[in-house]
Amino acid sequence: MIQDLKSKEAEAKVKLQALVGDETVPIKDYPQSESSVSISLEKIPEFNPDHIILQLDDESSEEVQKRYKEMLSSSLWKNMTAVQKHQVYLLGGKEWFSLVMSPLADSNAIDDVLRAFEKKGK
Repeated sequence: MIQDLKSKEAEAKVKLQALVGDETVPIKDYPQSESSVSISLEKIPEFNPDHIILQLDDESSEEVQKRYKEMLSSSLWKNMTAVQKHQVYLLGGKEWFSLVMSPLADSNAIDDVLRAFEKKGK
C-alpha cells in the first residue's frame, strides 16, 4: 500500500507540474518536518500563491462557516493572485480529517487535488 502511494504521489507530481508549470501552489520554505502549519490571514499575502488549496476542517460547523465567510470578504483575501485568477480549490474537509491522514486519506487527497486542477485546466 505504501509503495503504491509513493508511486501515485510521483505520478501526481508530474501531472501537476504539467498543469501549473511555474505557478506556485505550496508555501515557499514549508517546514518538511511538519504535517501542517497554521497561517493567519494577515500572513497569507506574503506568500501570494497562484493557486490555493483550501480545506475546512468541519464544513458543518457554524463557527468554521463564519470564519470562512469573513475570510472571503476580507480585502487581504480578495487581492491575492489566486483569488483574482479564480484558482482557489475548496477540497477535503471533515472526510479527510476523519481518516486522520492515513494512506487511504492521502490517496483520496491526491485524487481530489488532481481532479480539481484538471477540471480548472479545461
